Amino acid sequence: MSESLNSVLSHILSQTRENISLLASLKQISAHEANELLSKLPKTPISVSGDSLDRFPLAIGAAATITLFKVKALWGYNEDGKVTLL
Repeated sequence: MSESLNSVLSHILSQTRENISLLASLKQISAHEANELLSKLPKTPISVSGDSLDRFPLAIGAAATITLFKVKALWGYNEDGKVTLL
């Protein structure tokens, strides 16, 4: 499990770096802010051991719970039954 967790965390770290660079290139944050944020990220690939998992339990891969609820349209919709679900 820690191998797949390491992969996920490395992906998140990579995406975070890219997102910070994108925000800087779009002038949404300054180059100084981008450099400050990037400096706070780990320089080496993330590695999680079994000991780390005990301290920070994560439910990666846990089944998602889907909650369905009824809604009521505020206007007429499909009153003649022409719209069908696939």
